[in-house]
Amino acid sequence: MKIEDYYKELKSADDLMSNHLHNKLSTLLRNIIPLVKNTEQKNELKEFYKRCEELPFAEKGSDEYIEVRRITYEVLEYLEENLI
Repeated sequence: MKIEDYYKELKSADDLMSNHLHNKLSTLLRNIIPLVKNTEQKNELKEFYKRCEELPFAEKGSDEYIEVRRITYEVLEYLEENLI
Protein backbone atom coordinates (compact mmCIF):
# COMPACT_ATOMS: atom_id res chain seq x y z
CA MET A 1 0.00 0.00 0.00
CA LYS A 2 1.02 3.59 -0.57
CA ILE A 3 1.07 6.33 2.05
CA GLU A 4 -2.06 7.80 0.45
CA ASP A 5 -3.90 4.52 1.01
CA TYR A 6 -2.92 4.43 4.68
CA TYR A 7 -3.99 8.06 5.00
CA LYS A 8 -7.45 7.31 3.59
CA GLU A 9 -7.78 4.29 5.85
CA LEU A 10 -6.95 6.32 8.97
CA LYS A 11 -9.24 9.14 7.92
CA SER A 12 -12.15 6.71 7.58
CA ALA A 13 -11.41 5.21 11.03
CA ASP A 14 -11.84 8.57 12.72
CA ASP A 15 -15.33 7.91 14.13
CA LEU A 16 -14.71 4.36 15.27
CA MET A 17 -14.39 3.21 18.85
CA SER A 18 -11.29 4.40 20.66
CA ASN A 19 -9.50 1.03 20.86
CA HIS A 20 -9.94 0.53 17.15
CA LEU A 21 -8.76 4.08 16.40
CA HIS A 22 -5.73 3.60 18.66
CA ASN A 23 -4.85 0.33 16.91
CA LYS A 24 -5.42 1.84 13.47
CA LEU A 25 -3.17 4.82 14.25
CA SER A 26 -0.43 2.63 15.69
CA THR A 27 -0.57 0.23 12.74
CA LEU A 28 -0.58 3.04 10.20
CA LEU A 29 2.51 4.61 11.72
CA ARG A 30 4.34 1.27 11.90
CA ASN A 31 3.53 0.64 8.24
CA ILE A 32 4.40 4.02 6.77
CA ILE A 33 7.61 4.76 8.68
CA PRO A 34 9.61 2.32 6.51
CA LEU A 35 8.11 3.89 3.36
CA VAL A 36 9.45 7.37 4.17
CA LYS A 37 12.89 8.16 2.79
CA ASN A 38 13.49 11.55 4.41
CA THR A 39 15.17 11.09 7.80
CA GLU A 40 13.57 14.18 9.34
CA GLN A 41 10.08 13.09 8.30
CA LYS A 42 10.76 9.56 9.48
CA ASN A 43 11.83 10.88 12.89
CA GLU A 44 8.70 13.02 13.12
CA LEU A 45 6.53 9.97 12.42
CA LYS A 46 8.47 7.97 15.02
CA GLU A 47 7.64 10.68 17.57
CA PHE A 48 3.94 10.37 16.73
CA TYR A 49 4.25 6.61 17.14
CA LYS A 50 5.98 7.00 20.50
CA ARG A 51 3.23 9.34 21.73
CA CYS A 52 0.59 6.90 20.55
CA GLU A 53 2.21 3.90 22.21
CA GLU A 54 2.56 5.72 25.53
CA LEU A 55 -1.21 6.06 25.81
CA PRO A 56 -3.33 3.31 27.33
CA PHE A 57 -6.41 2.12 25.49
CA ALA A 58 -9.26 4.44 26.36
CA GLU A 59 -12.98 4.58 26.76
CA LYS A 60 -14.73 6.85 24.30
CA GLY A 61 -14.95 10.34 25.83
CA SER A 62 -12.07 9.86 28.29
CA ASP A 63 -8.97 12.08 28.39
CA GLU A 64 -6.90 9.32 26.79
CA TYR A 65 -9.44 8.99 23.98
CA ILE A 66 -9.29 12.74 23.36
CA GLU A 67 -5.50 12.49 23.18
CA VAL A 68 -5.65 9.59 20.70
CA ARG A 69 -7.98 11.66 18.52
CA ARG A 70 -5.66 14.67 18.83
CA ILE A 71 -2.65 12.61 17.73
CA THR A 72 -4.73 11.14 14.88
CA TYR A 73 -5.60 14.62 13.60
CA GLU A 74 -1.97 15.70 13.91
CA VAL A 75 -0.82 12.66 11.94
CA LEU A 76 -3.46 13.23 9.25
CA GLU A 77 -2.43 16.88 8.97
CA TYR A 78 1.26 15.96 8.84
CA LEU A 79 0.65 13.41 6.11
CA GLU A 80 -1.42 15.91 4.08
CA GLU A 81 1.21 18.62 4.34
CA ASN A 82 4.36 16.57 3.92
CA LEU A 83 3.84 13.17 2.37
CA ILE A 84 0.83 13.17 0.05
